[in-house]
Amino acid sequence: WDEFESFEIMMSVHSVQDVQNEGMFGKKEFKVKANFNWSSAETSGTSDLRWEQTKKLEVPQGAAEGVISLWSLGTIKDSKVAAYCLDTKKDMLDKADSFFGKKQKFKLEAKGKTVGTLLVTFWKRGKGDKDIASSPIDGIDDDSPLLVDVHNAIQEMLRKKELMPLQKGEKLDGEKKIAVLAKTLQGDLREIDLEGKEKGKVYVRVLHCNFAELKGEDMKEEWAKQCEKARKKGLRYPQKKWYFCWYGSKNEALDAEKWHFPDGFFPLATMTAVHRTQGAGQILGFWVEGLDMANQEIRENMKEEKEAEEMEEKEKAKAKMMHGQWMQKNGMPTNEEQWTAWFNWMKSGNLEDQT
Repeated sequence: WDEFESFEIMMSVHSVQDVQNEGMFGKKEFKVKANFNWSSAETSGTSDLRWEQTKKLEVPQGAAEGVISLWSLGTIKDSKVAAYCLDTKKDMLDKADSFFGKKQKFKLEAKGKTVGTLLVTFWKRGKGDKDIASSPIDGIDDDSPLLVDVHNAIQEMLRKKELMPLQKGEKLDGEKKIAVLAKTLQGDLREIDLEGKEKGKVYVRVLHCNFAELKGEDMKEEWAKQCEKARKKGLRYPQKKWYFCWYGSKNEALDAEKWHFPDGFFPLATMTAVHRTQGAGQILGFWVEGLDMANQEIRENMKEEKEAEEMEEKEKAKAKMMHGQWMQKNGMPTNEEQWTAWFNWMKSGNLEDQT
């Protein structure tokens, strides 16, 4: 009973292979259910045997076994097709490094015969280095697939030293938040044209770079224009923005040179809405969630930057006016005492020292 304390897990159900899903009236619908004593969770039904759904459940203290089962949905009642039995301590806790966070293949059996193979991934909730803690990004539910991707993105960024370790209870915002979400918005999607016809598979990345860096053969010429544009604005370097980019393959998207040649791209801030086509996989749910969050954060950052620029311009105008008033009355300061008086006069206008 006391071999382990109760703990929470997240279960991502991917798909089932080798199961006959044709019935008398067409394709049948199936769901996957997990039980650890009184604690249970289940997916919604699907007819293509693919779910990509993440569920949270508790493994109670004393739950020596867990049963993962496949169910066929019926008009009157559901029927169990097959199941797999997990030994909580032996299969999960004692093999934590090779079990949690790794895709498992479970042989589903019924009456001693293998019926199909279930692909599923488990994550452990908690405070351990590899455990999934509460979301460092506000607005992500505890059972959202996006939480798992955010966790994996942060771990990758820590390994590559792209992010400093988070303090206990720290929440991400601003550029850090966008950078983490950008890591989750990377992978294969299917491109659909304006008429709803599929054009093929593309690999997507969300990149923080300057416009010129995505211009391929014209990059050098465009970079010169961007440098001149920055110079006129009084900036040392060309400004960067977040871009939604797509490529013909993962290799092209991640190549040190070829990422400069996307098949297409647009600034993420210009995205006004994200929609899923009917029948799209469940996995797209967290893409929609992640894109929406990133877009909102970018827009909020842009709003704050614009307000800061407007405030800076007002400060400069006020400083110029006050300096003119001083010069008209006292002339240019010529010694330390006069410069101190000038400084105090400027500060009386509630100006920042930098201004």
